[in-house]
Amino acid sequence: MKVMERIIQELPPEKLDAFKEFQRKLDAPSARLGFPPLRWYTSFFTAEQSFTLVCEREWPSMAALEATYAKADADPEYTSQTASWPSVGKSHREELWLVGLGY
Repeated sequence: MKVMERIIQELPPEKLDAFKEFQRKLDAPSARLGFPPLRWYTSFFTAEQSFTLVCEREWPSMAALEATYAKADADPEYTSQTASWPSVGKSHREELWLVGLGY
């Protein structure tokens, strides 16, 4: 069953450029490790605070997600970049959604 990973990130306004650089540096190891591409959304009219970004990626299965994150956790380039998140972000949360159960 497909899984959608949703990441919600709140940024301090003055850190937007630093965040763009952070994400640019994370894109290369993410692609190399097999992460699906991200779809990005910026808050416009929501209950979220200003400077909130949402990104989503769809996985073919929970097993694929788990295997890729296991590889990422062992990858020095990926882990060193993700460890720098507190220097650019205010908050970060992740959600997993099952895809295609429709009612």
